[in-house]
Amino acid sequence: MDQNIERDIKKEYGRAVYISDKRIEDKEGKIYLGCSIPKVIEDKYKEETILKFIGLDDIGMIDVSFEENKFVVDWAKRDSITDSAEYEMNNLISRTEKAVLNSAKKNFSKSYLVKNSINPIIKILRLLFVEEGFSVKKVESEKRKYVDFLKNLNFLELDENKIYPGKEMEKYYLTERKIEETEKLHSILGEILEQGHSFLKTEMKINHLDPFIKITNANFFPSSLKREKLYFKPEDFNKSMKNLYGKRKSDSDIQNYLKELEVINVFELEGGYYFPAEDIWDSYQTNLDNVGFSF
Repeated sequence: MDQNIERDIKKEYGRAVYISDKRIEDKEGKIYLGCSIPKVIEDKYKEETILKFIGLDDIGMIDVSFEENKFVVDWAKRDSITDSAEYEMNNLISRTEKAVLNSAKKNFSKSYLVKNSINPIIKILRLLFVEEGFSVKKVESEKRKYVDFLKNLNFLELDENKIYPGKEMEKYYLTERKIEETEKLHSILGEILEQGHSFLKTEMKINHLDPFIKITNANFFPSSLKREKLYFKPEDFNKSMKNLYGKRKSDSDIQNYLKELEVINVFELEGGYYFPAEDIWDSYQTNLDNVGFSF
């Protein structure tokens, strides 16, 4: 029975679809479908090309029943299986982006492009460093939305029109009192970028962090599939961006972002090849487990 259903499933949906689980009792049950996505990884530095498969184990379900000595299948629509596979793949990529952000958040906060985009937040934090309980009037009225943003993330509190450090700030006051203000600022900014990234992007239209995450992931994602750091030239980043996100950036944009990623120590550069900085890469590998990445 299993072989016949497996054969029929591949005939209906394609050779990449497989049975990921099944629950059949007596004369009826459910079969859960998975999909195997091929990814070609070119390692020009080592002059080798390998093929890896990503298994997506939850892209659909079909009902089966046993009638008149044969199994009858209630097939799910092919489009729904295709759409589900695409959704699950995008979800996997999003989870690896979260691992990138968690691993490199402090480094990203040091980029001049990112700092310029969140300058009102930096000004508020610097005021807190000077005076733990300053008047909200010191924040320009058009910048008060950043006060609300930080309050919602528990990085500050409001009490009688005065601004105080919130619970998320307290740990830095307790454990990093002796660390210089700039380093403490970037530690806090990194946490804010991670926790508030979605809101900054969708609600406040601050998207300057996104290219750093995606360009970094363009290297880190295939590196994870190969289970070792890949050495990329700028054109390799663009090719991987097209593979992961369906679009490229201009050559000049890629070059500029990579220069900045080198400056903030997310990547290192050697002989024209960019490769992940050791500490960021090690943290990323740990964070992949935390976001449920597996293949």
